[in-house]
Amino acid sequence: MKLAAVTVLAVAGALMVPAGVSSAQAPPVWVVPGVARPGQHVTVQVNCAAEGGSVRSAVLSAGRLAANPDGHQPWAVFATGTVKSTAKPGKYDVTTVCEGRTRTGTITVRQVAQKPKGAPQTGGGGTSP
Repeated sequence: MKLAAVTVLAVAGALMVPAGVSSAQAPPVWVVPGVARPGQHVTVQVNCAAEGGSVRSAVLSAGRLAANPDGHQPWAVFATGTVKSTAKPGKYDVTTVCEGRTRTGTITVRQVAQKPKGAPQTGGGGTSP
């Protein structure tokens, strides 16, 4: 049974650290997904155990930091947010205040592809000889 407990802890730890980042390199704040488009929902995760902290960013509208309601990852707090529709492409800071400490991560806003509007301008079709 001890083997099962170790496996569960290893999996839970892997969920906390973004893909390709070791736990030693993990930032104190990260946004998932780290690359998003205007209007997209994101989750901010902070390595902090105190609820009620704030999230600030020029491109995010986010709620207060709160623990996972199911009790998972008790060492971290989370906030959900939305990338503002007015956000321009680029890399932006996401700053949190938790337990009196300021922590900073980043989010990259990508450009939204423009969909063509209307029919292609190829001619009338009915005027051919």
